[in-house]
Amino acid sequence: MSHIVTIKTELRDIAAIKAACKRMGWQLLEGQHTFRWYGRYVGDYREFEKQLRDLGIKTEDYGKCDHAIRVPGAEYEIGLVQRGNRFVPLWDTWGPGGLAKVSHENGMGGFLAAYAVEKAKLEARRKGYTVTEKTLPNGNIQLQVTVP
Repeated sequence: MSHIVTIKTELRDIAAIKAACKRMGWQLLEGQHTFRWYGRYVGDYREFEKQLRDLGIKTEDYGKCDHAIRVPGAEYEIGLVQRGNRFVPLWDTWGPGGLAKVSHENGMGGFLAAYAVEKAKLEARRKGYTVTEKTLPNGNIQLQVTVP
């Protein structure tokens, strides 16, 4: 049984996505147009089917993407499907594929936090600012942006 899922997010910068992947120990496969998943839709997860359809993603397009992300230890991959000026992450949560963990706190949540940090650093540097990063005792990340 297979479940392709997505999350509502705003991933817009491929450089920040690549940096977030590196931060997580994941690999961005730029230009890879398919992502590994169960391989066929079994019609058992209607809620996500509707969400994907609302994004213009049909069941026959499952497994197709603009870029993919490889997560160490997982057989399946995350697909990034471009919709307008953003990338929508899609992945199969079926246990044997190894991406069920992506749906939990340190998976996609950790990736989104990494993306936010990397995007902020990229934007600051694009404006000529210096960025210093510090991990606080509680695990939060503090960025100090200095104007030259």
